Amino acid sequence: MYKRYEELTAQYLAQEQRPFVQSVFPACTFNLGPKVETVEHFDSKNKAEGWLSVTALGNFNPRTGGQLILRELGLVVEFPPGSTILFPSAIIRHGNVPVGPHERRASFTQFAAGGLFRYADYGFRTEKAFREQDPDGWSEVKRRKKGAWKEAGKRYSEYKN
Repeated sequence: MYKRYEELTAQYLAQEQRPFVQSVFPACTFNLGPKVETVEHFDSKNKAEGWLSVTALGNFNPRTGGQLILRELGLVVEFPPGSTILFPSAIIRHGNVPVGPHERRASFTQFAAGGLFRYADYGFRTEKAFREQDPDGWSEVKRRKKGAWKEAGKRYSEYKN
């Protein structure tokens, strides 16, 4: 996935357009708070097997608030300021626990929207243009899409206890 992000970012964004030259992620968001809290959600617009990078920022006690919830993994993780995690946010529901009344929490995320991959796969054109200009290519893309999420899941290792 790293290599695919690197290729996509190099093709789609010139060096001066990247949020950070040394990052393979083509997009980022600063969530500045003062008490950033997210309800549990999937990032359904991100690529299924793609990664989200989240960095916790602020001044809070990670034992009493700000923990990261990873629902499908059955985990609530202490996530202190300065910590970073990468995970597939389109297939793992995630959120965080609120921080205390006098604490501050912010976050920084890096990601690649699924639409960027589709745009690249469509020959750097819109879906409509691709459909109209390359009907055979469009038929092939539709055929591959049917089981794409299952194929994406196979790219992950499985832990059995």
